[in-house]
Amino acid sequence: MISESGYVCIVAVKDSFSWNINQHPVNAWKYYRVDTCDFNEGYRNKFINFPLTNSTELINTFRIINDYKSVAIFCREKFFEKKGINNSKGEYDFSLKIEEIGRLQVFLTQMEFGLAQIIKDEIHIKDENKLKARWVEDVVLRRNEYYHSTSKRFKKFTILFKNKILLLKWLIPRSFLVGLIFFPLAIRIADAFGVDNSSLVPIWIYSYLYFFAFLIQEWGSDGKYREEILANEKLIKSIIREKLQYSSFLY
Repeated sequence: MISESGYVCIVAVKDSFSWNINQHPVNAWKYYRVDTCDFNEGYRNKFINFPLTNSTELINTFRIINDYKSVAIFCREKFFEKKGINNSKGEYDFSLKIEEIGRLQVFLTQMEFGLAQIIKDEIHIKDENKLKARWVEDVVLRRNEYYHSTSKRFKKFTILFKNKILLLKWLIPRSFLVGLIFFPLAIRIADAFGVDNSSLVPIWIYSYLYFFAFLIQEWGSDGKYREEILANEKLIKSIIREKLQYSSFLY
């Protein structure tokens, strides 16, 4: 394979803009194009002079170290060959579903960080990279799902606070069962010590329990979880790079 660095870019086509969808670009366009830009041009101009028109929008850029043009061709042929549409200018656009955009972004992100290879027109991931590739896939798909849910506020909320919602699902039934035994006992102990409003003691205890459970969840993973979803393209790549470099991925 030729060693040639450059960028593979996902470009949205404005001709099919939908005014009923919210503002994020990935959510607002129906047709997409896989394009390329050489490294020197992209680095020098920071894509300001990328070959865009009033009818296109640059969505994502992925720096590919080896033969970036072949990677772009692979994307067009492997992912969306049957969905291509030739527009009036002879360029090749693709009508993509949310899941297809996600798969394309996952593959290109894995390629950018050296986790995937193209061998005999197939995607190959070495065994030592599979856990890393799986983590990258999870991050990219979560971000893709979130930005495609911008018109559904409840869905957006559940994605951002997924871990806390799962914690509530785990705590509530167990709290109820424990409370059947613990509430009367706690009230009796409070009465024995002369505590005013002893019937409220179990509620205070449960309130503190839920508060500290949420606090631990926030410190433990929720903060990073939301950061990964809300980060811009430059920041998320920095987060991925740091994670792949310094974190252990164990079975």
